[in-house]
Amino acid sequence: MQEIKFGFYEKGPDVLLILTGVGGTTKGYANKYERIAQAAMQKFNLSVVVATTPSGAWMQAEQCLNKIMDFVRSKKSDGCRVYAMGHSMGANLVLWHFAKFPEIKKVLAVNPVLTVNLHLFSRLQNIKKPMQVVFGENDESCKFAEMLPKNIKVDVLVGVDHSFTKHLDLFIQLPEKYLLASF
Repeated sequence: MQEIKFGFYEKGPDVLLILTGVGGTTKGYANKYERIAQAAMQKFNLSVVVATTPSGAWMQAEQCLNKIMDFVRSKKSDGCRVYAMGHSMGANLVLWHFAKFPEIKKVLAVNPVLTVNLHLFSRLQNIKKPMQVVFGENDESCKFAEMLPKNIKVDVLVGVDHSFTKHLDLFIQLPEKYLLASF
């Protein structure tokens, strides 16, 4: 498994955690993660951790999320609240294992890859923490959205593909709209 890389933006006591898709960078295409971090810091006084998702992460998902949460804990004090967002395979990692981490309060999964280990999503059916999944209607996994447990809120964005091609500004607004609005 490749090394996980981290971007860290220090601000307030609580954290917005962002997991990229496989092969993503800590800044993201057109600095999208850095732009999300700046908005979260300004509007919500959050520190931000961006973690890359290494190839093969789906085979060692729990180990990856443990490493990421160890990094968060090394930067922030006990008792901090974490709001986690993941894109693509990063969304899978967050959804599959976030319930093991009491500091993670809410989850936003953007275009999770439902064709990988779909059975792992069934264990989320009794989770009480807020979970939001957002699909672009042109994302390959969108057609499997009805297979997710009913306690997961799902929203479909018209005209959007997996990578938010031509919709970068919409992607940047997702954490504020779906994850932090009630913060």
